[in-house]
Amino acid sequence: MLIRMIKKSQLLTEKLVLKNPLLFIFTTVRQKIKMNTKTKISFGLYTSILTVIIVNFIFAETDELFKYGSEIGKIFSNLSLAYIASYIFYRIVVVERDKEIKKTVYKSVNQLTKKLLFHGFYIIDVLAENEKQGRKEIHEKRKTISEFEYKELCKKTNPNSLSRFSEQINQLELKSNTKIESIHTQCVKLVKDNLEKIYTFLPYLEDKNIEILNEIRDSELIGMDNQLFFARTNEDFKVFENYMYDYFKIIRTLEDYYELKIKSFA
Repeated sequence: MLIRMIKKSQLLTEKLVLKNPLLFIFTTVRQKIKMNTKTKISFGLYTSILTVIIVNFIFAETDELFKYGSEIGKIFSNLSLAYIASYIFYRIVVVERDKEIKKTVYKSVNQLTKKLLFHGFYIIDVLAENEKQGRKEIHEKRKTISEFEYKELCKKTNPNSLSRFSEQINQLELKSNTKIESIHTQCVKLVKDNLEKIYTFLPYLEDKNIEILNEIRDSELIGMDNQLFFARTNEDFKVFENYMYDYFKIIRTLEDYYELKIKSFA
């Protein structure tokens, strides 16, 4: 019964739209144009300006086309002027203020993102046979390295070989970490810490930025967490090569976004 009522309602709506050309045009335009908040505000401004011009200048000396036409025109004109005044207030008080806040906020976001990229890009550092000597060379081709090349390096890298990082055991002792231990520390633990800090500025982040950060947070590599230590039983990273490469791609995407949108706030 409910389905029939819904179908009847849809048919009635379609008939009304087809019979009324203006309604048909409005419906078509609304379906084709997906307006965000900024577009809606701009659309309202342009409509208000156009209304003021039409009512106060174009039709100012024209006889009324229908009863109370002049009064209705004045109402629309006054509403439009009020909207324009509100828009000016919005630009000065809200938009410009937000720009100043964004500059301050993005200075912190810039530093946190740089740290996240430093830790995240250990996913490529780890593939250098000797990190202290080969790290620079492997980083030079990180933007162009193919999936095949990356996975071939995974097959040649021993997760139990030593990384360039050490861990403070106590005041007098340092422990050299293996590559798999450093992946867990750098790419999982420290990246998660930086993500949490960046998320504190969530209201000021752009949608694309949030999307990339969420992809990092939800990546398979981070999801594995302590299970990464199972690699200790292997002599290469082949078992994790897909997770590692997917993670690497997301980090590289964040780097591209950082250079385009965030780096200028340094």
